[in-house]
Amino acid sequence: MRPVVQELAFDLIVVTDPSAPRGLAPYLEALACEIAGWALIVRDHEADDASLARSLERFQRASRGTPILLACATLARVELAARLGAGVHLPERGPSVSGVRSITGTRVIGASVHDLEGARRRADEGADLLVLAPFGAVAGKGAPLTDERVRDIVGALGSMPVFALGGIRHAREVQRALDLGCHGVAFRAPMASAADGARGLAELRALIVRGERDHRAGS
Repeated sequence: MRPVVQELAFDLIVVTDPSAPRGLAPYLEALACEIAGWALIVRDHEADDASLARSLERFQRASRGTPILLACATLARVELAARLGAGVHLPERGPSVSGVRSITGTRVIGASVHDLEGARRRADEGADLLVLAPFGAVAGKGAPLTDERVRDIVGALGSMPVFALGGIRHAREVQRALDLGCHGVAFRAPMASAADGARGLAELRALIVRGERDHRAGS
């Protein structure tokens, strides 16, 4: 059972890439701009606690209210997130949401999922949002989910917010995610390669606006 948490005020998620050519810069630039309605998942499982804490602190100082979640594969990382006031994002298999909730309280907890079984399990545990992948074709990630599979997963979860991740490059792919019942979309590669994080974020927001417009028009 989920505690009462603030309703999600975002339909866009950006996932950091530790191999981004400009390091933290694109994400810091995005956090410092005036664009609202998005969240940042900080994902770097190879970093040690000290360097990860420094990165999180820099992101939090730059943020103008953007929710920040730390990708956590272990309870030790969950404790780091809680200590620094960040939300938590879990892999499909890892610490239980209930165990994490006992550490983080009402902070947002998300989880990555790839099939109906994993999605149901994380939803039943009380996650606040799910990131479903691979939505589109991504090298090395296997076959993308079919429309039927996405619709079945999202439909089985009731009001659980689901974000589509992977292979989304055009407004028509955003529209497809929304048509299939997703709450929003998530991106990794576009922001990692952005020459200017604020501009990159603005382009993603424009992509979502176009996709939402086409979704409404087709409803």
